[in-house]
Parts: sequence; C-alpha cells; structure tokens
Amino acid sequence: MSDGTDELQLRDSDTFELTGTVKVQSDEMPIRFFRLNELECVDGDVFANIFEYREIVRISLSDGKVEAWIDTRNLLQHPDVSEESRNNALDLNGIAHMTESGHFLLTGKYWPRLFEVRFIPDDLFR
Repeated sequence: MSDGTDELQLRDSDTFELTGTVKVQSDEMPIRFFRLNELECVDGDVFANIFEYREIVRISLSDGKVEAWIDTRNLLQHPDVSEESRNNALDLNGIAHMTESGHFLLTGKYWPRLFEVRFIPDDLFR
C-alpha cells in the first residue's frame, strides 16, 4: 500500500494489519520517491507509477530498491489516438498484470484507450 510517500506499507491480506514497511530507494538516482501511486504486485516486485508522471518504477519488495524505470510517454502516440485525446489525457494511473500472458494493462485519467503491453529490458535506458 502507498500513502504517497517513499515508503510502501505491507499489510496482511485478511486483516489489513500493518506487517512492515519498505523504503523505496535508487542507487542510480539519488531522489526520494514521493507520490508513489497505483501499485501492482508481481512475483516479489511492485510496479508503481509516480503521480503526475508517465513513468513506472519496478521496486524489489525485499529491499525497496528500484530495479527498473519504464517510460510510458509514447503510448499515447499510437495512431488510433487523436491529437485531441492526447491533449486531454492526464496521468498514467492504471496498472494491471495479466498472469497468463505476463503482459500488463496500462491506462490513465482521460486516456482514450487501454493498452496491453509487455516490458522488455533495454540497456540504453537502464
């Protein structure tokens, strides 16, 4: 769970009782991760968007380290998205993992569509 700070709260799924916290940090970028918003847990990692931005960070739950940055800014450049829709679209705030395919569904406030994507490593953006 996120309260919008750089600390994730771990909660019991039955009682919702707080079981621990994880401070989110990055060795590569010495910034504080305020505004962690939409969260999706997948295989010991948390995928979180940063409120008011179109980037997603993949966070290791074991130590809170940011393992990857995912840039979603070009999604709205899809040919089926009109310029008007792009101009009205606000922040990314919808992340869902599809277990069978391993893909993710991404959307945002006033986004005209839901995007099904897969994340691939790119050493250029590491």
